[in-house]
Amino acid sequence: MAENTVEHIIIAFTGHRDLELSMYYQYRTELVKAINEIISSNDHKYFLLRTGGAIGADQIAIDVCKELEIKYEIIPVKENKHNPYVVQAEKIILDAIYLIAMWDGIFNGKEGGTSDVIAKFIELNGDQNFHVIKVQRL
Repeated sequence: MAENTVEHIIIAFTGHRDLELSMYYQYRTELVKAINEIISSNDHKYFLLRTGGAIGADQIAIDVCKELEIKYEIIPVKENKHNPYVVQAEKIILDAIYLIAMWDGIFNGKEGGTSDVIAKFIELNGDQNFHVIKVQRL
């Protein structure tokens, strides 16, 4: 869990669970590149990556954060009277300056899913700080 004693630039992260595993190293390499581009384009030195922590893309993001020594925060799914994944998606992008998505490029309309997180982020922030890592799904 991230420490909240220093103000961080928040990088929201979303991605599919059912990634083609043979592409793991390519996706990981592209994620490292995207994060390093964000870091090098900022004078700020504190970054926080927010993710849902699910299997698949989120686990790749957590592994990369550990390798690059970037703080990360897992936003868990909590049961409530609304769609818990919609609430999780909103918390992931809350105050985020950037969004990185491991995404197949299809807006499927699934509430709380990868494309919903992307749509919500773009609605709030535009697409200037949005990075896509194109993925293949199983």
